[in-house]
Amino acid sequence: MGFSRLTAALLAAGLLSAVTAPELRALGGSEPGVSPQVPSVTLSVVSPQPFTIGDPIDVSLTMYHHRGEQVTFPEDPAHFSPFVLKEITVRNKRAGGGIAKTMVLYTISAFQTGNITLNPLPVMAEGASLETDPLVIPVLSVLPREDPDPALKDIVGPYRARIRPVTIAVIFGSLSVAFLIYLLLSRLLRRRVRKAVVHQNREKPVDPYRFTLDRLTGLKRRREGGEADAGEVYLQLSHLLRLFFGYLWELPALEMTTAQIRRALRRRALDGEDPEALLEMLGRSDLVKFARERPAHPAPAHDIDRAIELVKTAHRDRAARQPEHAVTEAAHGV
Repeated sequence: MGFSRLTAALLAAGLLSAVTAPELRALGGSEPGVSPQVPSVTLSVVSPQPFTIGDPIDVSLTMYHHRGEQVTFPEDPAHFSPFVLKEITVRNKRAGGGIAKTMVLYTISAFQTGNITLNPLPVMAEGASLETDPLVIPVLSVLPREDPDPALKDIVGPYRARIRPVTIAVIFGSLSVAFLIYLLLSRLLRRRVRKAVVHQNREKPVDPYRFTLDRLTGLKRRREGGEADAGEVYLQLSHLLRLFFGYLWELPALEMTTAQIRRALRRRALDGEDPEALLEMLGRSDLVKFARERPAHPAPAHDIDRAIELVKTAHRDRAARQPEHAVTEAAHGV
């Protein structure tokens, strides 16, 4: 506890000397010129009232005893329940005539409202067991603003809510503006979604046959122009053939090795289609990609033509067995 609080508490305790003689005797003190009763103990509140929940409350325990005699006083927080003990300060003084005055200042707090009783505190002085009188301390929930003698009250706000027309108008206007912004944003969002859906519906799905054939034709032109070496040719051949025949045979061929594709095709019927030519070309592509084999100069161009023929033949055979593919074949002039 700071010096200012201790000083104020001791000054407040010192003011006890200003009370009348009967009051002083009741507190265990004495009239001027009269020695106090020894041993004796009193308990009083020295902080200014009223108190609210959680306020620090200074309580003074005053003991008179012969000088040199040992005194004990409560230090266990359990003695102060339902209050919470926060701090203890002890000060000794001489009262004259071989009498000593020990003042123990307790700082406590309460976290409930009502007239709360601080139970008697036990004291040992000169071998005698003493105890204080019960001390009733009123604790308020809040301090009324205009009440010189506040009574116990329920917890309420210190200010009354005031509803003004201007406040209502501002709230209503703000809600109206927010609602209009919401409507505007909702309409713009729906319009964008509608345009995106229309644009998406206009896009034609990619035809795997047309896509593969276009890429193979472009690869052939680049090879003839000297822009694609053998490694790039076989890399593209492997990718495009796996893409097309994976789609045609419903296999994840892009994620499978050539051996895995061979095993998968053995386990299913291909309606008369012969995959050996395809597997042979995939095997040759693997040799170039992974074994760094360098084929003779005419081989890449020949394999591109062979790949184009494989794609056209497979597409034509599938269209002959499934009439719905005939439309795609006629549209591409195959």
